[in-house]
Amino acid sequence: GSSSDAAVRMALAEAQVVEENRAHLKKHGVDVDRLEDALGGGSADLSSQSEDVVLVKNLPGGSGTSAAVLRDLFGEEVVRHVVLVPSGTLALVRFRHPVDAARAFKRMAYRRFGNGPLYLQWPPEAAVRNLTDAALAEEEDAPPNAGGAARAELPEEEEDAAPGPDVAAARTIYVKNLSFSTSEERLRQTFAKVGEVR
Repeated sequence: GSSSDAAVRMALAEAQVVEENRAHLKKHGVDVDRLEDALGGGSADLSSQSEDVVLVKNLPGGSGTSAAVLRDLFGEEVVRHVVLVPSGTLALVRFRHPVDAARAFKRMAYRRFGNGPLYLQWPPEAAVRNLTDAALAEEEDAPPNAGGAARAELPEEEEDAAPGPDVAAARTIYVKNLSFSTSEERLRQTFAKVGEVR
């Protein structure tokens, strides 16, 4: 019937999208088999994870997701390149320095983006080792870097600045199993020792 025809068309369309994404990643030097092994929870060697590339999953896709939006989200001054698959649902973000990648990973993991949280993962180094600048330059115009040695430093105070709505939500702590005798004031005093309590 027509429902089975629709299911077949849907399956074919999904297969085409997956193949387009695979071809796009291969074009940019990604070892897709190793990446898929890591995504599927396969036997990826955790000791050889990339230190400067972050895999961004659970992107909403569509026109709201672009390499420029992701570069801005993760920090224009620290992002070297972004490879976004054609479906807009997965991206590889290469940072200028491993410390920038680690800081961004910590700050952005599970942050709300679109209708859901961002899922970040360190891909296997072997999967992204050949992610070359030449291949990436075809995809996007990288911002000029005078001499390539200048490094944008974020002041330490900026990390502790007043959080925006997304960051504030990520810093919400739910405390369970409190004694009935615990007062709100006592709880505030306890948590005030480590940071601002609202």
